[in-house]
Amino acid sequence: MKLPGSERIEDLETLFEHVSEGICLHEMVYDESGQAVDYRIIDVNPAYVRITEIPKQEAVGALASELYTTGEAPFLDIFARVAYTREPASFESYWGPMKKQFKILVVSPRPGKFATVFSDITKITEARAAERESEDRLKMSQRVSRIGHYVLDFTTGLWTSSEVLDEIFGIDNTFERTFARWIRIVHSLDRKAVEKHFKSDVVAERQPFDKEYRIVRQNDGEIRWLHGLGYLETDGDGMLRTMFGTIQDITERRELEERLHQSEKMQAIGQLAGGIAHDFNNQLAGIVGYADLLREKLGDDRVLTQFADNILLATRRAADLTSQLLAFAHKGKYLSIRVDIHRVIAEVVGILQHAIDKRITVKQILGAPKPFTTGDPSQLKNVLMNLALNARDAMPDGGEIIVSTELVDLDPEFCTQSPFELVPGLYLRICVDDNGEGMDEQIIRRIFEPFFTTRPQGKGSGMGLAAVYGTIKNHGGAIDVYSEVGVGTSMKLYLPYQSVIESQPPDVTVVDSVSSSKGHILLVDDERMVLDVASLMLLNLGYTVQSCENGVEALAFYEQHWAKVDLVILDMVMPEMTGKATYLNMKAINPDIVALVSSGFSIDGEAQETLEEGANGFIQKPFRKAALAVKIAEILKCR
Repeated sequence: MKLPGSERIEDLETLFEHVSEGICLHEMVYDESGQAVDYRIIDVNPAYVRITEIPKQEAVGALASELYTTGEAPFLDIFARVAYTREPASFESYWGPMKKQFKILVVSPRPGKFATVFSDITKITEARAAERESEDRLKMSQRVSRIGHYVLDFTTGLWTSSEVLDEIFGIDNTFERTFARWIRIVHSLDRKAVEKHFKSDVVAERQPFDKEYRIVRQNDGEIRWLHGLGYLETDGDGMLRTMFGTIQDITERRELEERLHQSEKMQAIGQLAGGIAHDFNNQLAGIVGYADLLREKLGDDRVLTQFADNILLATRRAADLTSQLLAFAHKGKYLSIRVDIHRVIAEVVGILQHAIDKRITVKQILGAPKPFTTGDPSQLKNVLMNLALNARDAMPDGGEIIVSTELVDLDPEFCTQSPFELVPGLYLRICVDDNGEGMDEQIIRRIFEPFFTTRPQGKGSGMGLAAVYGTIKNHGGAIDVYSEVGVGTSMKLYLPYQSVIESQPPDVTVVDSVSSSKGHILLVDDERMVLDVASLMLLNLGYTVQSCENGVEALAFYEQHWAKVDLVILDMVMPEMTGKATYLNMKAINPDIVALVSSGFSIDGEAQETLEEGANGFIQKPFRKAALAVKIAEILKCR
């Protein structure tokens, strides 16, 4: 017959022997003052041996400080407190000598005695750490790629979101995650389309959610572009259960696409504008030439002379307009010399003082130590004048215009992100700032388009800023616009910095008289009207003229008669053979050829290349007889 409680003891012994956790019975060891200094192992179960790999005969009876070879008993403070207070304690700890993570429960059955029940949780801890690391990497990858994820529960109408998605939306844990609150984050201009896509395509048709839309970020009010994706999960009856999805911030991509689209649009408009301006200049050349000749024939007839003068004035204004078109088309650079931007600014400010309201002040902050670039000073002067006058017009009630300069070093990242073709390096940054009316985003996107203007009809051609855009781009620079309605506008120009002083072009020789001229001129132009009127001009000046309508015909004539040709006046843009190709072929025949390049375009491009090959001068169409006479006299005099 078993004694009372013997069954319970047997059960505990069985549990002690077979439980998977390690169990170790201890008694505290105190010094003479009653201070706990160590503990002795009384008994251990098989799990203890298995986990610690310490034999039972070696453990039982040993002091902890000696058994575990640590110099002092592990966790002595915790164990002494439990043995004294008899209040259980549990904790997790990494035990270095065994290179294991333990979960330990400590209990005290009687004063001075305690038992530890422990398990090896090393693998669990490592798995948790790996899981945390994986989660951290996922968060990091989502943060880098600006992708957050969500889960929408259709049964409750609530959605959960990742940390990155909360950052994208600009929300925190207090935000109510319902469909109604989410749709209110969507920008008002996109809200209707997004809601229709969700309700009609996703919910009704069971299609995946796939939409690009804008939101108003909740914490700062910033507008961001997002791409949302969502995939549906249904139950056995086909009812919607959840939608799992991702949302990516694509603001930078959309802005890049917009810049690329704008750049391509401006390039296409520029090509069209350049072609129109060139052809128009050829027509103007005929009108100007014949009006010039007509005026000479009219003599003292004041009425008819005034008519001719009016024709010339009108064509001059038309030529100015085509000049702006050419500037926009990146074909408006007439010189390529060293330019002191501070001197140009001083000239512009001097003119402005007499052309603006007295309530507008002009301030200069010229910080660039060496303000030099390469280009056409007249064109750059027009750029600054256009920007200053636009600033003036934006301040009808007065204000301040600030013109500033500084030298900046543009890095590869800035140059890559710019819609302009910039090369990393030093640039002059010229800022023209005002505190006027400002512009909204819609206007900013169009301000450089030809003929776009916000002024009343008849108050502006819409070509000023288009010419600014083309001129700056043609000078290898860039322009950046920042504006806020009611705050003002900042125009930042970037021009390549020139540190090496280049030789300046020689002073233009002044010819006092061109009334008596001699020489044989070969005139080449594919426009019949230009060819005829220029021939008449040259004949009236006393030259012998041979005219040809294309490069092939001119080359054939030159090959036979080059020795008697004093000057070739050569159009650049011709079919069959371009002006440059014609010149190079003629130069192969006669290395000492004397040529004057003429074009409806400016000196840039093929005209500049022909001059670099050795051509002697350039004249812009349309030209008057006097200008042509001076140009020819200059070239022949230096021959």
